[in-house]
Amino acid sequence: MAMVPLALIVSFAVFILMALVPGDPARAIAGPEATPEAITAVREEYHLDKPLIVQYGYWLRDAGTLDLGTSRASGEPVVDEMAERWPVTAGLVAASAVVAMVVGVPLGVLAGIRPGRALDNSSRLLAGIGMAVPNFVAAIVLIVLLGVQTRVLPIRGYVPFTQSPVDWAYHMVLPAVTLGLTLAAIMIRQLRAAMIDTLDSNFVRAAWARGGSPRRVIGQHALKNASMPALTVFGFSIAALLGGTVIIEQIFSLPGLGPFVLSAIIGRDVPVVQAVTLLFVLTQMVVALLIDLAYGWLNPKVRVAQ
Repeated sequence: MAMVPLALIVSFAVFILMALVPGDPARAIAGPEATPEAITAVREEYHLDKPLIVQYGYWLRDAGTLDLGTSRASGEPVVDEMAERWPVTAGLVAASAVVAMVVGVPLGVLAGIRPGRALDNSSRLLAGIGMAVPNFVAAIVLIVLLGVQTRVLPIRGYVPFTQSPVDWAYHMVLPAVTLGLTLAAIMIRQLRAAMIDTLDSNFVRAAWARGGSPRRVIGQHALKNASMPALTVFGFSIAALLGGTVIIEQIFSLPGLGPFVLSAIIGRDVPVVQAVTLLFVLTQMVVALLIDLAYGWLNPKVRVAQ
């Protein structure tokens, strides 16, 4: 039930922020050489001559019928352009999450099992570097090393998954690794700390005393309980991945929502900014719902409380 009020608050906040941007949006839409009559016509067409709350009311009325308006730059319906670009962004986020899981979960678990050892120190060093280096800097380093010098991977271009899954994955490696490294670093630190605490708990000691195998004690008992904090961080980090696509897609020339919304912000294309922001918020809320459902599987106490 909280999804609807949150979506309304976010959408209205975007309206306010776009209104605070300096300049006349009607002039930006009409063009620098437009006549005063053309600017006035644009202002009336897009209801820019109305108060902000009235403009928001027009948008909300249309959004209720899944009409998110028309892009002021291209003249195309926003829904159609988003439907074309959303699979690119969603695929990048999914691939980045897979990279984070593949790298972060094994290193975090192994570091937590043997704290203070060489693998633990190396994992913490890797996590520190991953959290300290911004995504765009990591992208530049990976492009130079793997795309320019060795030419192992492509640095731009996109192939749809439906056309060729292999080529899609080949072009997604660098962007996904760039976005996934930061989340992998967070997963390493969270899982390491949680594993150390869980392995020192009484129920794990009892499992060892009953003669449980390392695979059963660590994999079934310790990891299942230690994964809840990491799962929470993972869910919140999806929003960071969505935000990171704006810059990463621009760097790697991916035709996703990132360049689309970036050009819309520069051109004050409010319907596009509003629709993309709302889509990102709804995606994050769906992920949060899935995380809550996963809690019930990981911890029976949560199922009882629900």
